[in-house]
Amino acid sequence: SIDLTIGRLALTFTEPVVGTGLQVSLLSLQNSEADPTSTLRLTSSQSITDLGVSLTVNISHDDLNMIKDKYELLSSIETSYLRMNSSAVSDVAGNPIELTSAIGASRFVNDTKRPILRSANV
Repeated sequence: SIDLTIGRLALTFTEPVVGTGLQVSLLSLQNSEADPTSTLRLTSSQSITDLGVSLTVNISHDDLNMIKDKYELLSSIETSYLRMNSSAVSDVAGNPIELTSAIGASRFVNDTKRPILRSANV
């Protein structure tokens, strides 16, 4: 699931994985399962879960702004997909994940946070 208001990505696996070993740079967001027209590789987000079947990723401010700059990406549940390199995370025995295609979000929360004016040149 994805929550753009609080900047969280929730990942669920079939068995416990090591969250501290999650390589977020190997996660890509895209707007369709096959032949996406818009993609974004996460750069500075990080996992906040140590170990379990569910991992939570805090999406960094920079990554979140890049997502919002690409309107066709993560603008609805229909345009919210994740592709993950098999070496992005492993289970407790060191086995890499098995993911052959992008997976769609099971839940989507759009951004409802208002922008704040920080400065102005007059």
